[in-house]
Amino acid sequence: MDKIALLFPGQGSQYVGMGQALCEAHPIAARTFEEASDALGFNLQTLCFAGDVQELTKTEHAQPAILTASVAAFRVYSQEMNIEPKWVAGHSLGEFTALTCAGAIQFADAVRLVYRRGQFMQAATPQGVGAMSAIFGLNAQLVEEICREHSRDDAIVVVANHNSADQIVISGHAHAVRQVEEACKQHGSTSVVSLKVSAPFHSPLMVQAAEQLNEELKRYTYCDPKWPVISNVTAQPYVHADQLVDLLTAQTTSPVRWQSTMDYLVKQGANTVIELGPKNVLTNLAKGYPLRAFAFDKQGEINRYQQEIQDAKTHNQAAIAQLVDSCIAIAVCTKNRGLDEEAYQQGVIAPYQALQQLRQQLEQGEKEGGYGDVSEAFSLLRLILQTKKAPDAEQAMRFEQLTSKPDLQQRFPEIGNEWQAS
Repeated sequence: MDKIALLFPGQGSQYVGMGQALCEAHPIAARTFEEASDALGFNLQTLCFAGDVQELTKTEHAQPAILTASVAAFRVYSQEMNIEPKWVAGHSLGEFTALTCAGAIQFADAVRLVYRRGQFMQAATPQGVGAMSAIFGLNAQLVEEICREHSRDDAIVVVANHNSADQIVISGHAHAVRQVEEACKQHGSTSVVSLKVSAPFHSPLMVQAAEQLNEELKRYTYCDPKWPVISNVTAQPYVHADQLVDLLTAQTTSPVRWQSTMDYLVKQGANTVIELGPKNVLTNLAKGYPLRAFAFDKQGEINRYQQEIQDAKTHNQAAIAQLVDSCIAIAVCTKNRGLDEEAYQQGVIAPYQALQQLRQQLEQGEKEGGYGDVSEAFSLLRLILQTKKAPDAEQAMRFEQLTSKPDLQQRFPEIGNEWQAS
């Protein structure tokens, strides 16, 4: 069974045309952009679909645009897939999107919040004063040491994003960032990429923006998220709504702990990540983890995931149908040691007929082929064996035969203990 984490991208993922294909294919996505335009007071569709790239890249425009495109993708996902995630997480700006999709922030409020956040962040430093760069091929500890060596009061540079074991982003005064870039090259960095951003995000230069954002955040009302939302600051889930103001404020100047976020998701058992929003930056960062990854920026990826779901459903139905056949065979061949005719009718005949009906429903596609069908089959067989007064050792042996099938173990890892609970 898929244990899904939904991921939402941050600033830098924007491009002219983002969200347009989804809006053309799905009315719910188009309505999302209309809601955002109403909340902002300007036409976000035109900016995203046919606007000037320089205008779209401005921080106060990019942030609500990316959030809206991501929420639109989430709504399409929810409508088309109807599969709830186990966790949600977003990179920097994407954390606001994650909280919005989890119901902690109203969508219109989130659009206004990130618009103001963008304004605060842009105003915190004059244009050209700050810079950010991605460092590849060096570990975080070494990059942090290099930053400390080159940082002083008038030349601040810090690690801003722990994106992966191979990618660290630095942020700060432009001249200090350039110095650290050169030092990283000397230490063997495989690549250094200057990022096209308009401000030094997630650095001490954002203190003023953080203070202003804190006051803005206090103006809104929040709800507890319906799914665990992983904080960029702690790399742990939010516990309740009261944390939002403090953590979203701290996020402005704190490094994004994305590698720790991914480590947490994998440790918790996530096996599938779906990126909802423009481009596929987070999907790429998921490479190297034991995860299936999909980016829903394009309809093709949605179709691919839908097909995988359908294929898995068909295979599960077939596997469980075989399991039910085995249950029916065991029910027939087990010796009856009971003498009560009425109990036999209720505890053998009726559940036997229910097993036959379950088998037919699986074959006709009327059952989803989920773990609930496995539990139902085991419960019916257990009732039959108990009514026939089969010894405990024989029952255990029968269920061991059923649960040891490799295909079922792979599809339903928890099946091994099912007979004890059935």
